[in-house]
Amino acid sequence: MSTDTFEAYFDIAQRLGFEFKCSEKNSRLVVTPNDPISNKKFFYLKKGDTAYYALDSYGAKGGSSTTFSGVYRALPAKGIKVESFVSKRYWFDPLVGCFRVKTGNSYLDKHLSIETDNMEQTSKIIDMRIADQYLALLKAYMPIRLVIATDYLKFPASFRDMLVIGVERNIWVPVANFEQTYADFCVMLDEMQARW
Repeated sequence: MSTDTFEAYFDIAQRLGFEFKCSEKNSRLVVTPNDPISNKKFFYLKKGDTAYYALDSYGAKGGSSTTFSGVYRALPAKGIKVESFVSKRYWFDPLVGCFRVKTGNSYLDKHLSIETDNMEQTSKIIDMRIADQYLALLKAYMPIRLVIATDYLKFPASFRDMLVIGVERNIWVPVANFEQTYADFCVMLDEMQARW
């Protein structure tokens, strides 16, 4: 993503009244300065307890790359530790299958793949109604996953040590689609929060 992307999102933030922060860091070899070792870019737009956060990082040394974005909300949850990711279940997905937790609810187990370290907390939010809404949203924004995790984002700072719920994609939302995507994802977060 180029600096132009930051500028376009800054314009959205100004127009819609969001707090906006961004960062771009590049590390290069001393011997060949044109060969990047790593670069990392992120930004967020925040209003109240909800934020759109986007990250793009690349590390040449390890050959690793991460790109994701989503709309997230911070919820107070003192003493609760949970990390859960909910996605659509596909009949043949051997990588997810080994981490998938069964809920005991045949409808959820048939349609969702839930990776979690705390099923008790996850089941407070994920039920059949949330599953149906997630699957409907998935048709418009494939691929997406739901996130329920303690201390999941370090930025914005107010999200640290909080329970974070989110709707996440493996791409940055195009500027032209931002307002509709943000609104649709917030509806999903409202429903998740109502269960909490």
